[in-house]
Amino acid sequence: MRISCRKGATSRKGVTSFVRCAYILFGIVIGVMLAACDVSKDDAPLPVDDPGIPGDGGNNNNTNLVVLSGSISIAPGSAVDSDVNDPNAPYQSNDTIAQAQTIGNPTTLGGYVNLPGFGGAGRSFEPGDSNDFYIAQLFANQSVTITVADFNPAANRVALFLLNENGEVVLHTDSNSQTDSIGVNADGIYYLQVSALAGASSYVLTLGLSGQQQSVADAALTVDQAFVPGEVIVEYKPDSGASNRQITAYASPAAVAQS
Repeated sequence: MRISCRKGATSRKGVTSFVRCAYILFGIVIGVMLAACDVSKDDAPLPVDDPGIPGDGGNNNNTNLVVLSGSISIAPGSAVDSDVNDPNAPYQSNDTIAQAQTIGNPTTLGGYVNLPGFGGAGRSFEPGDSNDFYIAQLFANQSVTITVADFNPAANRVALFLLNENGEVVLHTDSNSQTDSIGVNADGIYYLQVSALAGASSYVLTLGLSGQQQSVADAALTVDQAFVPGEVIVEYKPDSGASNRQITAYASPAAVAQS
């Protein structure tokens, strides 16, 4: 493209045309210069602020994490020991047979027992929580299974006792294995006593299963298994209900791809 500007006359009109043409040429030159500038910085992606996992002290190095949001429904038959070591949890003593906590059938329950001065810091560290008592209606051929999370025959031992309606011991585990079961021979109202014989431990109590269901329960994940990288961590939102709680989950992209 060729553009020329000539001052062809001395009249006011000629001067005006010449000035206008000069402005046009100046604009074209500036446009070419800007187009030739290096604007590669503008093409770079903007940094993404990674909020990190709650509780990690604001560490923003979790570039391999994705955040999932949704809801989770607590399965019917889930229960929790009413006097766990957590000082922030609701508390109701179940330390004696007279204070036995009523549970349903079937039930999977998470609990905690400790001798005085053993276990983690918390509500029951100093006074101890040696016994948890539960009361439930059981049926013949059902079983009651206990899994001891921190089982150590030399340090942490927990036993399970099955008592009849009169408080008499019918059967008990030997406390020498991490998972043990007691079979129920007849229908009736029974007390279940979980006792810390040494140290402290969390436990999972499962009742009301039989046959193939029990085999599946024995092979299921338990509280003693450590978190493995690539798995999902979920946390409850405090304002959600007990039966339909909102969650936030954190997982690596590899874990999401495998799901």
